[in-house]
Amino acid sequence: MVNRRAIGPPRLAGMRPGVRSRVARSALLACLLLATVALGAEPARAAARVERAGDVLVVHDDGSILTPPDPLPLAGSRLRFVPAMRGGYATQLAPMSTPPTRAAAAWRTGRWLSFDGGSSVAIDLAAPVPLFGSLHRRIFVHPGGAIFAGAPPSDQQRPRAAASGDLLRSLASGPPAVAALWNELRPSRAAEGAGVWVEDREDAVAVSWVGVPSVRPAGEPNTFRIVLHRDGRIDLEYAEMATSWGLVGVTPGREAVSTSVSDFSIQQRGRAGEALLAWYRDLPGLDEVALSRAAFASVPDRVQFLAAFTDREVDGPSPVHGIAVKNLDRGLGLPLFDHGTVFGAHNLEHVVVMNDLGFWDDDPSRPPRHPFYDYAPSTLAVLAHEVGHRWLAEATTPEGPLGGDGHWSFFLDSGGSLVGGNRLLPGEDGVFTTGAALGGFGPLDLYLMGLLPPERVPPTRIVEDASGFEPALSASGRPFDASSRPEAGVSFRGRERKVTVDDVVRATGERLPRFGEAPRSFRTAFAIVVPADAEVDPADVAKVERIRHAFGVFFHAATDGTARMGTSLPLGETTTPPVQDPSLAAGEPQLLAAEIRPRGPSRWALKIEFADLGADLVSVELLPDTPGALPTAVEVTAAAYGARLGAMTLSVRDLPEDVRSLRVSLVDRRGLRSHVATRRLPGRD
Repeated sequence: MVNRRAIGPPRLAGMRPGVRSRVARSALLACLLLATVALGAEPARAAARVERAGDVLVVHDDGSILTPPDPLPLAGSRLRFVPAMRGGYATQLAPMSTPPTRAAAAWRTGRWLSFDGGSSVAIDLAAPVPLFGSLHRRIFVHPGGAIFAGAPPSDQQRPRAAASGDLLRSLASGPPAVAALWNELRPSRAAEGAGVWVEDREDAVAVSWVGVPSVRPAGEPNTFRIVLHRDGRIDLEYAEMATSWGLVGVTPGREAVSTSVSDFSIQQRGRAGEALLAWYRDLPGLDEVALSRAAFASVPDRVQFLAAFTDREVDGPSPVHGIAVKNLDRGLGLPLFDHGTVFGAHNLEHVVVMNDLGFWDDDPSRPPRHPFYDYAPSTLAVLAHEVGHRWLAEATTPEGPLGGDGHWSFFLDSGGSLVGGNRLLPGEDGVFTTGAALGGFGPLDLYLMGLLPPERVPPTRIVEDASGFEPALSASGRPFDASSRPEAGVSFRGRERKVTVDDVVRATGERLPRFGEAPRSFRTAFAIVVPADAEVDPADVAKVERIRHAFGVFFHAATDGTARMGTSLPLGETTTPPVQDPSLAAGEPQLLAAEIRPRGPSRWALKIEFADLGADLVSVELLPDTPGALPTAVEVTAAAYGARLGAMTLSVRDLPEDVRSLRVSLVDRRGLRSHVATRRLPGRD
């Protein structure tokens, strides 16, 4: 489950370590783009038809909520990348020279590769191949349809159908790469003649995926290949393709100067050091902003949570995800923000996308049907997990973090929390065994939610330097680490570190409002989204109604009886939604907040919160306040692609001594600009 916050702390670990300036003459150096959060693509408008089916909202799309798929258009084609004189690549699209029906037989030549646990295979070449101006004698073939040059990809660099919103980061955060189809592919010899072959010829290296299925559609073969010519040309050839989603193109990886994400059916030309990529989707997307504005045009604004289901699968960073709309609580490890004006509601705090109703059992107390959530005990637990992300889990301690990516560490004794960690049972000789998991919100959770006073939070523990796992692999077949899913019955050794609520307060501040002042009663509105030309199935309404009816009871028990969750739709007159800025609705980027904090001698962190319903943000423009200074436009395309609402942090350094402030603005692909915000540099008053 993914906690996809609208405005939040940096979460995309592994982004490139430097973001280079477009305007090299400026003395300003801005680097280290750490984070942004994607939320969709098209501008939102709340004109959809909304009706009530009892206490369930039925939202009929008007074209603004369900965005259409954009499937791979390259079957039967050869996409060529030609090196340019001044660096970069230009693309050429032409029909394949080999008939697609004969490609499989023709490409089964050379060495057949066996992949161990989904990792890449190193290939030492007879002669080097050029990529982005460097020669490489070793390449790494990844089963997910890509080649990496010079160094292997990390374990975190893997494409997952269940987290398709992470495709760009996972490909671009490592060494230089060529992707014919960055996709969750499953190479094996289960099907006769299927697999991946490498042929090292005198003039080129060809890597062919023959009859390789993806997880979606499962079991259907795909045949394509990458040809690295020794004169620098790169060919991506697509024969018979059953899969139509994934990332395609070339990237310098973490050293990219900029990233262009476009459509290769149109000729593209990249600059030196620029990644040229295309992102194809076989599923519709869901515009959460448009959905929220449509819902709250029909429902009184007395709701803190919106839980949305669909009658078909939709694309997203994960099948289930949450989007934070507002946080005015201190001491959570989260920034303060309120974007109700964007989402069309004054009181809304969090949106949860539960995706296709087919993912869930007809009985909400039973485990989900979707294999990605086979570890979860029930639909209700998944929903409570996402609601819990309204407050959890970013709190930390001065001695170190308690988790990452919005989830408690696998090695934290969280009391079997719904947001990660386990109940750790200490044994002899420094051995710990995981007990109950995903049972409810633990004491630390309840404190951070404002439901428990700090003096009632008992000390807990986190285990560091864990090793000697039994079993050796998790239930998902991967080695255990801090990000592993909760799992009972796992033993390991490690060094225990005591954690108290005072440790958390020292690192993240006191929880405000305090216990007794914080809200203890909430309301969730439940909705089903259907296409404009479709009628809702009464069985779907009944299924959501069962989830709705059971969730209030479940949430009350999960909070140990300390909070209540109403699930009926509020009655009364619809309140006037916040007025949407017309320039924002037109796609002009908006600078919601900008803050500069010191990070050492002549170093500062610039945090920016932005909204861009056009989803085409290109750069942050920074201008010092000294005469004759030139602006520096810092490329943000790779991280901000498709983002309508997000946060990013830039590290600023090496400013001349006479600079006292910076002017900050945003620029999108069409040249539209945000207003300019002027911020003083701390320490230079």
